[in-house]
Amino acid sequence: MPEPELGVILDADGTILGYTVCNDVTARDIEAQNPLYLPQAKIYKGCFSFGPYITTPDEISDLHNLIIRIEDF
Repeated sequence: MPEPELGVILDADGTILGYTVCNDVTARDIEAQNPLYLPQAKIYKGCFSFGPYITTPDEISDLHNLIIRIEDF
């Protein structure tokens, strides 16, 4: 089940350039073997997705009142 999260895009100095939706994918079969395997369940090719859009800070009026969701197309 996807768990959408807010991704923050920073420059080299740590200044916020924008925001996007992201999902850190977990291999549930690995995690189910033992909860201590969670780090291994998040480290594999394709384990992180983000986008497809970046919203700049000036486009968001209330950062603490965002609705983040993932929809299938």
